[in-house]
Amino acid sequence: MKIILVCAISVDGKTARSANDSLFWTGKEEKKWFAGLTRRVGVLVIGRKTYEQMREIYKRLDNAKKLTAGRLLKVITRSPEKYKSVSGKVEFENGDLKKVISRLESEGFSEIVVGGGPEINRLFLESRLVDEVWLSVVPILWGKGLDLVSKGDLLGVRLGLIKTEKLGEGGVVLKYRVLKSD
Repeated sequence: MKIILVCAISVDGKTARSANDSLFWTGKEEKKWFAGLTRRVGVLVIGRKTYEQMREIYKRLDNAKKLTAGRLLKVITRSPEKYKSVSGKVEFENGDLKKVISRLESEGFSEIVVGGGPEINRLFLESRLVDEVWLSVVPILWGKGLDLVSKGDLLGVRLGLIKTEKLGEGGVVLKYRVLKSD
């Protein structure tokens, strides 16, 4: 099972200006790239806060079906009982990330995209479950905002550059492999 942590960041490394910032601050090309990737892989793992933001945005757009179109949305939350899972569309889970991965693998998935936010990113990285980190760098500077990972002890996760891809509107995707420590 290949686990790819994917995140859009500003040039100064911020994933959003604040916890209430729109998820759709990136350009059209970046959104298209991310949607294509998650539909190809077939599953997107996110945290509850990211899910809540996505759900609100799609509600306002009156396009709730687009939220899960072409992919399973797996939401990690401390309170899955507060939500209604729809099998194969949006599923809420609490608990051991390794068990979540094992279940997804048993369902036939060979790759997982972890799409944040900062707390979910940290949990996957701290657990040493991530194989690759793909950063979609958007040409904007904010000066302050949310980091890629919430505060925690990553113990110096080292990365090796695999490749770069240019996106329209001046963006670039940096693809890294997580280097296994000795």
